[in-house]
Amino acid sequence: QRAVDAGIKMIQINYAEEWSYDILPSILCDEFELGYAIAERAAEELPENAQVCFLNGPAGSYVSEGRREGFQVGLLDARPDITLLDEQDAGFVKDTAMNKTSDWLQIYDHIDAILCASDSMAVGAIEAYSANNVDISGTLIYGIDGLTEACTAILDGTMSASALQDATEFSRIALEMITQDIAGEINMFEMVGSEEKAVTTFMPVLLDDTNAQEQYDFYAEQGMVQ
Repeated sequence: QRAVDAGIKMIQINYAEEWSYDILPSILCDEFELGYAIAERAAEELPENAQVCFLNGPAGSYVSEGRREGFQVGLLDARPDITLLDEQDAGFVKDTAMNKTSDWLQIYDHIDAILCASDSMAVGAIEAYSANNVDISGTLIYGIDGLTEACTAILDGTMSASALQDATEFSRIALEMITQDIAGEINMFEMVGSEEKAVTTFMPVLLDDTNAQEQYDFYAEQGMVQ
């Protein structure tokens, strides 16, 4: 707020909540669409009467709520034959997701898919299968973020898909907004007051075995692969 009061224009990337709508414009990858992308793929891939579990992000977070709504519409509403066995808040933490999944593996004879609200939780779910000596080949694992770990897991066959929120798209849109503001085509100080005015969103890209290698190679070129 002090920066805005001083006449400094700012853009917020990858975050927006109600308090910020009156202060500065924001750029987001649509959280609902991130959840919907993997849920829609799961709806296409899962057999009839499949049983699934959800690993959600922190309760009350707009990120978690948007992605969970995407799971609902893309999978459960689209496929009424599918049973949701359980859903747990794993807080976007790999170890927590691993523990929650380990619990499920003790309770349920079979899980057809686990939809995870982040790649870190998807990796945790995968590690739970290994730690419990359970064959993962009959379970489809889905994540969100399109991180290096997701690309690796997709390529080795332990993960089905991930929804990528492309960091380069955040930058492209931000620089486009700055250029338009300098040219007088828009005024970022006026892009406030409501979610509709303040928030610019873009769509995720679904990563699967057809394009995970390309995304992995991009990360490698940026020095992000160890």
